[in-house]
Amino acid sequence: VCVAGSQHEPTLQRSAESLPNMDLLGYVPAERLARLMRQALALYYPPTYETFGIVGPEALAAGCPIVTCGGTAVPEILGDSAVYVPPDDPGAAADAVQSIADDSGLLSRLIMRGRERAAGYRWNQCVNRVAAALERHS
Repeated sequence: VCVAGSQHEPTLQRSAESLPNMDLLGYVPAERLARLMRQALALYYPPTYETFGIVGPEALAAGCPIVTCGGTAVPEILGDSAVYVPPDDPGAAADAVQSIADDSGLLSRLIMRGRERAAGYRWNQCVNRVAAALERHS
């Protein structure tokens, strides 16, 4: 288990110290993050206030299935390319990751759906949509 990010909760830091298979990586440069996502079984991404997180589309483009929570804008972004669990249930998250590990069909479907979904999030498409919206309203 790898956990990236610039700051970690004290509880998570204490847990990491007692678990031999958990690494708190701190800040991870984009190239390394992409490599980690390509090699990962899944990304557990439990946002509680996200509006549009770029990490979701990045993981999908890398072929990394996502286990996440609803209740934010995340379901609109990820659609059926992710597995959703309650935000306050770490057991459900662990079960979802285990299901991905145990079910090669589920793994394949999530990777395929994720890549299809990620194809809709390209910078040139974003620029074109913003430009079109600005033209309509000018």
